[in-house]
Amino acid sequence: MRFVAALLLLLAGPAAAAPFQPCPSTTIGWALQYPPPLTAVLYDQGSQLLYVVWNYSIAEAYPSVPTSVMQTFSSSKNPVQVYNTSVVPSYHPLLLEEKNNCPLLLESTAYFWLAPNPVTPVTPTDFVLLANAVNFVLLANGAGQLCRAGGC
Repeated sequence: MRFVAALLLLLAGPAAAAPFQPCPSTTIGWALQYPPPLTAVLYDQGSQLLYVVWNYSIAEAYPSVPTSVMQTFSSSKNPVQVYNTSVVPSYHPLLLEEKNNCPLLLESTAYFWLAPNPVTPVTPTDFVLLANAVNFVLLANGAGQLCRAGGC
């Protein structure tokens, strides 16, 4: 009996994360693929939305990114370095809905940021739970402010 239980535990390993799918309302205009850890960069030229995909499944999205950043990715052989030097210090990551990777919007169509700009590190101390009829979203609230794209 113990053998069967141990065998079932070994066979029931962790489930693999679903592969990244871009938000249905995003029209990707430019896409690059790389080996892990940063496996894809996708750019919507119309909305200037940049997706960075880690290990085929974990996505980050950044709004108001100029085409020049995507051109930098395109001409580089080291996408992680481009991410660390051109994206992280300059752009705010967006809060994405887990079910479809779409950025979470306010009623005014402004985006919610996932965190303040990394140039000014803030430790999240509070949490806010937003809900609608379909799902719940947990937001980190750092320094007494809930941030959205365009400013805190």
